[in-house]
Amino acid sequence: MKNFFQLMLLFACSTLLVTRMEAQSAARISVQGTLKSSTGAAVSDGDYSMTFRLYTVSSGGSALWTETATVAVVGGVYSHLLGSVTTLNSSHFGNRLFLGVTVAGAELTPRTELTYSPYALSVAGIASNGQSASFDASGKLIVSDKLRVNGSLEVPGGFSGSLGAVSCSSISSTGSISGSSLNLGSGSITAGTISGTHSGSWSGNFSATNISGTHSGSWSGALATPSSITTSGTLSIAGAGTPNGVDLAIGDNDTGFEHINDNFLSLKTNGTSKLVVTASGVGIKAIPQANLHVGSQDARSVNVVTSNYFHHSFDDGDGTRERNNGGNYSRVVAIFDGDILVDGDIASANGFTFSDARTKNILGRSEARKDLDILNKIRITDYRMIDRVTDDNYYKKVIAQEVEEVFPQAVKTSRRVIPNIYEQAVNFRYEEGQLTVTTGKLHDFASGDEVGLVTPEDPLAKFRVISVKDAHTFTVAAEKAPENVFVYGKYVDDFKSVDYDALSMLNISATQEMYRQLQQLQQENAALRAANGNFENRLGKLEAMLNSGAPGIGASEKR
Repeated sequence: MKNFFQLMLLFACSTLLVTRMEAQSAARISVQGTLKSSTGAAVSDGDYSMTFRLYTVSSGGSALWTETATVAVVGGVYSHLLGSVTTLNSSHFGNRLFLGVTVAGAELTPRTELTYSPYALSVAGIASNGQSASFDASGKLIVSDKLRVNGSLEVPGGFSGSLGAVSCSSISSTGSISGSSLNLGSGSITAGTISGTHSGSWSGNFSATNISGTHSGSWSGALATPSSITTSGTLSIAGAGTPNGVDLAIGDNDTGFEHINDNFLSLKTNGTSKLVVTASGVGIKAIPQANLHVGSQDARSVNVVTSNYFHHSFDDGDGTRERNNGGNYSRVVAIFDGDILVDGDIASANGFTFSDARTKNILGRSEARKDLDILNKIRITDYRMIDRVTDDNYYKKVIAQEVEEVFPQAVKTSRRVIPNIYEQAVNFRYEEGQLTVTTGKLHDFASGDEVGLVTPEDPLAKFRVISVKDAHTFTVAAEKAPENVFVYGKYVDDFKSVDYDALSMLNISATQEMYRQLQQLQQENAALRAANGNFENRLGKLEAMLNSGAPGIGASEKR
């Protein structure tokens, strides 16, 4: 039987690894081998029962450790993890070990000696130098004082202990590295977790899944993006030297983030705060007093062109200033290149709108008579908003749908939420990422619609309807269960807005037509007055003649 199989175990440095498992704290050794028949051909593919034993001698003796497993063989090649069935004892690996493999009831000869991988050679060097280091059952390296290795150090199980110094070209570990100090020089670190309190420094590359603890040293190598970084000191990424005035420096030592307290995060460039985030909002060169607060610090003052969120223009490109007759914009703090949508008012001491002829294709003058006819068709309405929580004012304005019928160019359409339900939910239930809501009013929601719901956690949030049970009950996707639900309404694509500037211009044109008509009436009235004056003058003369008895007047009566 011994001659029926020939076993050739193939070991590379990377195949002898101690790994830390998630579900069980046990070390494992990866082995790979080839099974051949006596003729030298690979055995048939299939599952084979194989027994693995560790000995301290090349033949005979008693096994220190044994495990039996069913191993798949393909093309004569098999792979197995020693320790996957029976836990390995790390204390055995302080001895010279031989691996025996039994197939079909007989152990193959000769046994194969387990040689050192590179990291194991380094650990052997530790022992020879009289330094105290050992592995625990999970494969973690325990160091009580100092660790110096003439080469790379790879301990997948991780490090633990009070590390006085670590000196090697690199450290690699899928486990954690913790201790009181870490001095690596120009080497690199790769680990699952770096934790503890470290005072050393290194200039090599740094890669870790999580970084926590306090590190008072520094590193200048590349940092692979970890899942998390926790530090009580400053941190520089691709920076030049120790951060100056910031907690996290990016690119140079005075550009990055500063965290003053739990309610204040500042973004600085060149040592000056540009963006501030607090619980009150976001401030640009200002401590925010609203959701967005743009400060006037270092505001621009331009002669021709001033730019802010509400006003901006441009020079003609030759360095000269175009606007010399209307004053200048000063203290420009912001620029918006697109539209601004607001639910509330826009309050300003002044307001300007672009109207330069050079930006327009003139189509002709408006027909004032038609504009007057249009204006007469627009009705003014007294109303209040359905959403009295947001706006409780009285208004005397127009209705967009009515304006659209007679003056459509003054109406724009957008996507907004309407309060077509606007009531507290009669009932709601949350289960596995779905929120089912029942309303008292009939809703017109359909699957795929977006609806606005008010919860104590969010003033007005958008939710997508995933199903409709009936005219009163619908279900939306939700991340968490709310304490209460108020159904605001449905998002529509034909929400109407009125351009009051367009109505103002219409009013100007209609007023001009009314003024023209008034002037015409005044001219006609003056002509009538003039004609009437001439008639009255002639009539007066005739009456005078009758009253004076002039000759030829009343002669027939005298005869």
